[in-house]
Amino acid sequence: MLVGLFSIALGMLVAGMLIHFLPENYSSLEKAKELGIISRTVLDGYPKQNEITYYIFGVTVSILLGLAAFLAITFSDYRREGTAPTSPEGVAVPVAESAKTRMGALKWVALSVVVFLITFHKDFIYRNWYWGWWGFFFEEGLYLHWVDELFRGKVIYKDIYVHVGPFMVWPQYWLMKVVGASVEAHRYYTYFCYFIGYLIIFKILRETVRSKALIVFGMFLTLYFYYPMFPSLQQSLGRFAVALLPLLFVYRFLCVRNSFYLVLAGILLGFVLFLSQDLGVSSLVAAPLMLLASVCRASIPMIESKKIIGFLRQMGLLALGILIFFMPLLGYFAWNHALREVWETLVTIPGYYAMGVWGPPFPNLLHALTRPEQNSSGALELLLAYWPIVFCIASVFFWLARYLRSSFTDKDILVLGIVIFGTVLFQRAFSVYALSKVREIIYVFILLTVTYIDMAWRRMSSLMRAGSMRSRKTEVALFLAAIVLMIFGVCGYSQSPGFHPAVTPFTYFFKVSSFSENLVPLKLARANDIYIDPQWALQTQSTVNHIQSRTGATEPIYVFPYSPMYYFLADRPSAVKYPVFYTILRRDREEVTKELERQAVDYVIYGLHDPILGLTPEERFPEIVDYVREHYVIEEKFGSVLILKRKSRLNSGFAD
Repeated sequence: MLVGLFSIALGMLVAGMLIHFLPENYSSLEKAKELGIISRTVLDGYPKQNEITYYIFGVTVSILLGLAAFLAITFSDYRREGTAPTSPEGVAVPVAESAKTRMGALKWVALSVVVFLITFHKDFIYRNWYWGWWGFFFEEGLYLHWVDELFRGKVIYKDIYVHVGPFMVWPQYWLMKVVGASVEAHRYYTYFCYFIGYLIIFKILRETVRSKALIVFGMFLTLYFYYPMFPSLQQSLGRFAVALLPLLFVYRFLCVRNSFYLVLAGILLGFVLFLSQDLGVSSLVAAPLMLLASVCRASIPMIESKKIIGFLRQMGLLALGILIFFMPLLGYFAWNHALREVWETLVTIPGYYAMGVWGPPFPNLLHALTRPEQNSSGALELLLAYWPIVFCIASVFFWLARYLRSSFTDKDILVLGIVIFGTVLFQRAFSVYALSKVREIIYVFILLTVTYIDMAWRRMSSLMRAGSMRSRKTEVALFLAAIVLMIFGVCGYSQSPGFHPAVTPFTYFFKVSSFSENLVPLKLARANDIYIDPQWALQTQSTVNHIQSRTGATEPIYVFPYSPMYYFLADRPSAVKYPVFYTILRRDREEVTKELERQAVDYVIYGLHDPILGLTPEERFPEIVDYVREHYVIEEKFGSVLILKRKSRLNSGFAD
C-alpha cells in the first residue's frame, strides 16, 4: 500500500510540474471574441478552455506515471527476491462474493414509503422561496417557459432554444397536458425526480456495499446533500443519478450474461444522452470501458480472437440499444426540419460554454502556494476544488493497479465504471466553475467513499481474524487515515457557498417555518396560490395583470433579462427563440433584435437586476439593450420591473 501511495503521489507531483510548463493556448479566447461571447473571463483575457486540457493532461499523466513507478518498484522487488508476482500484501484482495438476496416488490414499496415520509413536505411545493428571486423567476421560470412554448405548438431546438436535452422538458410537458399547466405541477414533478434519485442511489449502494450500516450511512449523506430544498430540475438528484443506470445494467449483464441487459443499457445510454450532454458522455465513456475491463481481466494483453469477437459483439448490442432509442427521436426532428438545430445545440454550443461563458477561472493551486498574498481563493475553496481531482486520480490508479493483479470481480467493474464516470463528469466544473457545481456531482464521491470504507473495513476484519493487526500497523493506520480524509472531504462541501449550512435538511424537516415565514400567496391563475416573498408577489401580480390587460392571448411579448417566469405566469408567447441568458453569441443577440423589429413587439418586461457572474445585463447583452433603449419607453414601473412599450405609443423617455 505504501508503494501505491508513493507511486501515485509521485505521478501527481510530476504531472503538476509539467502542467506548469505547458504553453498557454489563446486560440479559444480569440475564437470567443470573434463569436462575440461576452463574459468576465473573455473580457479579462483569460483562456478558460485551457483548464479542460490541463485537467485531461494532468489526470492522464498522473495515472500513467504512477502506474509506471508502481510497476517498476513492485517488479524490482520481485526480481530481487526471486519470487513471482502475486497479489501484493498492501492491496485488498476481494473475498469471495456472497450472493445478496434480491429485494422483493413489497420491500421496495416499503422503502419508497419510508423515503417519501422522510423527504416530502408540502412546503417544498407551496411555500418555497429558498432560492429567492433567481430560483423562482429564472431556474423554475426557464423550464415553465419552455413547457408553455411547447403548448403553443413550437418545436424544441428549432423554435425554442433549450440548452439541455429534450427529456429535461418533454416529461413536464406531457404531465401538464394531463393535469394542467401550473407551478404546482412543476414542483411535484421536481420532487418526483429527487425521489427517483434516492432509489437509484440506494440500489447502487446495495450492489457495491455489503454492510447494511454503511448503506444507511451512504443514504444519510445522500439525503444531507440532496434533500429536496431547491425546486429546480437542474439541482434534482434524479437528473444526475439516472446517468448511472446504464452502468448498473452493464453490471447486471456481467453477472447473468443475458444480452437483453446490454441492449437495455444502450437504450438507457440513449436516454441519458438526450437528457444531459455531460452526463450522457460520461456514461458513454464508462459503459464500454466496463465491458473492456471484463473481457481483458483474465488475459493481458487481450490477444485472443475469441475475446476480441466477444467484446465487439457486446459493443454491438450496446450500440443497438442506443440506435433503438435514437432512431424515433431523429425521425421526429428530421420530420420537423430540426436536425441542424439539434446538432448545434447539443454538440456545437457546449464547446462555446467551455470558452468561459459562465464561470470564473478555476482556482490555481500553484499560484496560491507560491503567491498566497495574491490568491483570491480561500484555503477551503482550494481544498474543495482539488479534493475531487485527487480522489479521481487516486481511484483510477487504485483500480488499474488492482486490475493488473488480476483480482477483479464483477462488482469491482461496477465500481470502476462509477470511478470513470465521475472522472469524466468532473470536467463540467471547468466549463461552469463554482463550488455549487462541484457539489452537484458529490453523489459520485459519496458512493465511492462508502464503498471504499466497506472494502477497508473488510480488509481490517480479515487482518483481525488472521491475528495480523500488530504486524500491519502501518497499513491499518493508512486505511483509517484514508477513511477520515474521504469522509471529511465529502462533508466539507456542506461548508461551500450555495449550501447554506445555517439551514440544513434537519432544520427544514423539524422547523419548516424557517422556509415559509413572511411569505404571501401569489394570486395568479397558473401560480396555484403558491407563497413567495411579499414584495415580489405584489410586483409580479401587478406586472402580469398589466400585460394581460393590454395584450391578447396570442400576442408575443419580450422579457429581459433573467425572468422567463413572466412568460408562463402571463400566459403569453415569447417573441424570440432565445431566453436572454443564453444569447451567448453576437449572432444570437442580433437575431433577437431582428425578431423584435420584424414582429414590432409592443411590450417588453424589463427587470432591473444586479450583475450576474460579474457582468450587468447592459454589459452582457449590449446589442439588445441598445435596441430596447432606442425603440421603447417606460409605460409603468412595478418595484424592480419596468413595463416598456414602443415609442410610437408613448412620448416619455427611457430611464436608465
